[in-house]
Amino acid sequence: MKKALGGILVLVLILLMGSPWYVGKQVQTFYEQVTEETLQTNPTLDLTNLEYQRGWFSSTITGTIGITTMEEDIPLELRYTSVITHGPVFWSSLSSGSPMGLALDNSTLWIEPTGEDEEVNAVVKELPPFEMKSVIGFNKMISSVYSIAAFAKTIESETQPAQLNFSGLNGSGTFNWGTKDFDFKAEMPSFTVAESETEEFAINSVMLAAYKKGGDSSARYDIAKIAMDSVESNIHFNLDKFYLSGSNLELDEVYNTALESGFDTLSVNDLTYSPAKLHIKLDNLDKVSMETLKETINEATANADEMGSDMYGMMIMGKVMELLPEILKRDPKLTLETLSLGTATDETLTATGYAAVIGEKAANLPSMVLIIQALDVQFEAALPKAFLNTFMDLGKLMQLMDQGFIVSDGKYYRTEAAIKDGHVTINGNTMM
Repeated sequence: MKKALGGILVLVLILLMGSPWYVGKQVQTFYEQVTEETLQTNPTLDLTNLEYQRGWFSSTITGTIGITTMEEDIPLELRYTSVITHGPVFWSSLSSGSPMGLALDNSTLWIEPTGEDEEVNAVVKELPPFEMKSVIGFNKMISSVYSIAAFAKTIESETQPAQLNFSGLNGSGTFNWGTKDFDFKAEMPSFTVAESETEEFAINSVMLAAYKKGGDSSARYDIAKIAMDSVESNIHFNLDKFYLSGSNLELDEVYNTALESGFDTLSVNDLTYSPAKLHIKLDNLDKVSMETLKETINEATANADEMGSDMYGMMIMGKVMELLPEILKRDPKLTLETLSLGTATDETLTATGYAAVIGEKAANLPSMVLIIQALDVQFEAALPKAFLNTFMDLGKLMQLMDQGFIVSDGKYYRTEAAIKDGHVTINGNTMM
């Protein structure tokens, strides 16, 4: 009995001592694999000083991410450190509810100034870091919670000090190391920069989400309000899944987006307009072509220092022209669902319409110069005369009326345009 009990204790001791070493080895393999894949798919990412120190019960990863533009380096860099506790580990406080995992990762990402401006450096050094706690599951599923602490700062200036207030950020998500599927969400309650009672920039309630499962990648952001002095806007953006959830389109083959934006008030010089709304949908872009184009842009950006701006543009334009036939085959369509801008109590600028490419016709065109033959376009707008008179002189407006591009109707100029079978019709008159 004592021998059996002793054998069990020895076995337990071996497991307790040996499993952290084995888990540490597996976790290191996972991290190295993801790092290599990330660098391959993001050539513009400048990752330096990467160091993985693996211990028996825990490991530490450190690294630096350079921030660059096409023109020059930005005097800031991102630095991070991850402390990984080898498991099995128990962690029940994560929103995923997973009580046990392979390992526990506590990561911190912060901005480090590299420039010579001491005032800027001092502010940057006070910015709170990005904190993340993750459980790495036995099935390679990583469940994370992350946050950025609230931050308040008075920035002195020669005129009037600016008050910066950041309410923080909180989020959670999952990432499958094997399938590369992910699901992340984050919320930022508010961010404001005020120089006086009337001069203020504010962002309220930002909701971010990203999702990928198999071939279906999706994204969404909702900004309840962006305000700058007398301008206030509401923005919603959807990509793929969130927009397509009620349709029969093939999720794994096309990109579809929807953008909604609205202003409570909008001031231009001495003129004030309100309210304003904009709804746009872009449907049926070829997904494979869009991914290829994104890779080309990443490649060109990574080599921007070695090529001039002309060569940079030619490289991207060449890829666009190469992919254009496949993109057009999808019957891409841009729909302007709503454009509404109130210019007075009883006058509103409005516009609706769509522009679609008939893929079958486009594929059989002898030249893309004749693309008008494959277009299906319809557009109409009502422009308040008082609004348009602000930006155009009467002579130009009369010329547009004589040519049939606009029609006078009470307080409005109106226009309707259509393209079908290569014919352009404006206000009922065939132009070509």
